Amino acid sequence: MSAFIVSEENLYRVIKSITKIEGYTKEFKEIKEQAISQPKKLFNRLNTLNRFSISQRYEDEKFTNKNTYPFVLSKYNETSLNYNKYQNLKSLRCFLYQSCEGNAENTPLYKLLDKICSDMAFSIVTQTKEYQESKWD
Repeated sequence: MSAFIVSEENLYRVIKSITKIEGYTKEFKEIKEQAISQPKKLFNRLNTLNRFSISQRYEDEKFTNKNTYPFVLSKYNETSLNYNKYQNLKSLRCFLYQSCEGNAENTPLYKLLDKICSDMAFSIVTQTKEYQESKWD
């Protein structure tokens, strides 16, 4: 398996996805609030987690905090305008896949994002006509 640093747009879509979650735990509420009121801070956390994972995979310090993407509000807003729940779910899945190396998948942020991803997928599936018309027996 190869791993890579996800794109800036991926990080923006992950943040936008988090603004849409409906969760009742303290952790869900906190990350949603951060996504809404401090997207730059969350962007940096996501960027750091992804780069930490890559450094775990390739044992190379150059991936950790050097050459990180800057948060650009106009790019974030542009990405937000193109909200697509399917693309955002896929972006979150991609982010998780590219951020699971070594100790990265054991971090609280990774575990929370994994739970959010599962909840998002369940929400999308249960809204489909096929699911709603399926038997409950």
